[in-house]
Parts: sequence; C-alpha cells; structure tokens
Amino acid sequence: MNEAAIAQILGTELLKISSPAPRVVWDNQDASPARPYLQVQMVPVSRQSPGLAGGGVIARGFMQVTVVASAGGFATAALALAQDVADQFPKALRLAGTGGVVTITEAARIMPGYTDGTDWRIPVQADYFAG
Repeated sequence: MNEAAIAQILGTELLKISSPAPRVVWDNQDASPARPYLQVQMVPVSRQSPGLAGGGVIARGFMQVTVVASAGGFATAALALAQDVADQFPKALRLAGTGGVVTITEAARIMPGYTDGTDWRIPVQADYFAG
C-alpha cells in the first residue's frame, strides 16, 4: 500500500467527525483559515517486508492532526475538538481502501497543547500500520 492510499483512507475517516467539522488543511497546503481548524501531517516511519523472500510490505507511521485555535482564551473548545479527533481513531480500527487495510495500532493520543504566535495548538497522534 502506498503513502497516498494511506493518506486517502485516514483523511476520509477524519472527515467523518460528527461535531461541527472545522476546515482541514492537508499536507502541502498553504492556508490559514478561520480558527479553529485542523492541520494534518502524515508521518511515514517505516516500510518493511516481513518475509525473507519479500512479498507484502507493511507500512508504519502516524497521522498527526493538530487543532489550531486562537491563543489567549480558554482551551476548552480546542480540547473538545481534539477529543473528537481522537475518538475517530480508536485502537484496532480497521479501514479498508484501495490497495489494502490501514489499522490503528493504539488509541489516538492527545498531546500537550502549546502556544505558537497567535495560535494555540493541540496535536493528536494516530499510529497506524498498513498492508
């Protein structure tokens, strides 16, 4: 399974968030929409063939979805949106698509928030393997 297929499968799942869906800024997009919005970064970690004779390739990595809100206010709304993102990617979620299946290996984790200029950012990390 190639990286584009993995990104497509995980991105499609992300867009199913049931709360009022904010704008999503995907990899390689230069945009600063109204806050809050989600910024997506796909991070491939490894591609391995488990058998000595070759064959199927297992891809591992994570999708980082960063909730971007305005700094200087309460973090409650941004944390709620981060929780909605995390809830969309529970442990053992299997997502089938063109080229194979993507499996979430651990429940998505909400990382510590931080200030970046006028933004408050909360990363959410979803680990996967695909094959």
